[in-house]
Amino acid sequence: MRAVRIAATCGWGLLIASAALAQVPNQDHGVLLVRRGTAAIGREEFTIARIQAPGGGTAVTISSINRYPPTPARRTFVRFGPRRLTVRLETPSTEVAREYPAGASLVADDSVFAVYAMAASTPTGQIRLYYPRSGERGVARLHDRGMAETSIGEGQRTLHHLVIDRGGNGEIHLWFDPEGRLMKVGLPSQQLVAEREI
Repeated sequence: MRAVRIAATCGWGLLIASAALAQVPNQDHGVLLVRRGTAAIGREEFTIARIQAPGGGTAVTISSINRYPPTPARRTFVRFGPRRLTVRLETPSTEVAREYPAGASLVADDSVFAVYAMAASTPTGQIRLYYPRSGERGVARLHDRGMAETSIGEGQRTLHHLVIDRGGNGEIHLWFDPEGRLMKVGLPSQQLVAEREI
């Protein structure tokens, strides 16, 4: 793994990971509204696109802007490619870049939620989790709970429910629509929910 820290005047982030890409939409754009309990605390605007990876193969990019007032907005750019997982995180004053091996891996974060869109294309069972903000790594299990009803906005939707079980670190609940679009992320242990604006 390589880590780089650079002074920056504006935020960017880059996350690259190998994954099976069949279920990820070719293109998607949306907004996730973030709340803790019942209080709205922020929003994340994101775009997902399938592109040609350097050296051949297919990659999926996820770019987002996270706003949690009163802190400055943070930009994130994610590329899940066939060979490696690279993470670049930037704030108005710093930049951190990390590189990890490809495989059954996901990036985990409690303030950037669009990265979980790749779980729809990750095989169930044991996976590696990378926490780029702290530099930590972990092992978890990805479970497919099938179709389940959950609240989105003021209504109820029946969606594909996946769960990342991190053992003592708590579960991450993910819901996807039939097109494979990420609709909702829940971290019950932190009372955090990010729901797609519809």
